[in-house]
Amino acid sequence: MSFGKRLKAYFAFRGVHTEELCEILGRTRASVNFYLTGKRFPNEEVLTQIKQTFPELNFNWLFTGEGEMLVSESGSEKKTSQLEESNISNIDNELLKSIADELKKLREENVVLREELNKVKKKVDGLDSSLGKTKTTRDVKNFGISGKVNPYYQRAC
Repeated sequence: MSFGKRLKAYFAFRGVHTEELCEILGRTRASVNFYLTGKRFPNEEVLTQIKQTFPELNFNWLFTGEGEMLVSESGSEKKTSQLEESNISNIDNELLKSIADELKKLREENVVLREELNKVKKKVDGLDSSLGKTKTTRDVKNFGISGKVNPYYQRAC
């Protein structure tokens, strides 16, 4: 199960509807839906807000799928969680920071890859024109002609 599916499962379990979640997180419905479907990953601010608003949510389960959905607060586990509360907070903050850093790196890499793709597209366009490629319907749609190649456009090329 992906991060988005686990997040969606938790909120369904809690009975929190998308509209409520939008209000809680201060995000648009589209943004919240992207998080729940896994199309986008929440930033550090949103993750911190989720952690503060829903402290019973086990972030280890949310990120990895390991363990239980809810943090257990019974018996010796309660004592352990009280003793290590600051450590857990530090780990959660470190985990959130590392995820945010990774997301930033991926976004930067995406920009670089898009630039490279545009360079390749320009090279292909240059090769097409140097080979004298006949313009297709797709190429002449900008001239308002659909379905046929403009014979005047063909001769001019």
